[in-house]
Amino acid sequence: PPPPPDQFRRLRTRTETSRADRRDVYDFDKWVRHRKPSRWFRRLWTIPQSGLIPSLINEVTVVASVAAVVCAYNSLLVEGYTDFGGEYHDNLLRQWAGYMYDPLVLPKMVLPNVVFTLTSSSLTFLLAFRTKF
Repeated sequence: PPPPPDQFRRLRTRTETSRADRRDVYDFDKWVRHRKPSRWFRRLWTIPQSGLIPSLINEVTVVASVAAVVCAYNSLLVEGYTDFGGEYHDNLLRQWAGYMYDPLVLPKMVLPNVVFTLTSSSLTFLLAFRTKF
């Protein structure tokens, strides 16, 4: 059954409206052009015109921002860091407070690997068989 009208209006985003342009029927000439080794360069140059980037930019920005904040927190405030010259530096709290700093004050931010280990096989099957849930 078709979706109700209010849901259909929400589906009319740039991503959904651009799908009509991607329904190519390949004749021999289009297939030969599609299979050329230079297609990778054509695809790279057309990434900015893709409908995928505007539809995913919010999610990617949030995930990248959280990852950057967690990495900065762990390396600058908890563990210390190694610069590009290969020299190790203590964390900033220890540098500022001297050796009176107790490392148990700020805990390290980590995610348990069990979550990724348990879900990886299910995600592999969903990707391989394109099951819609």
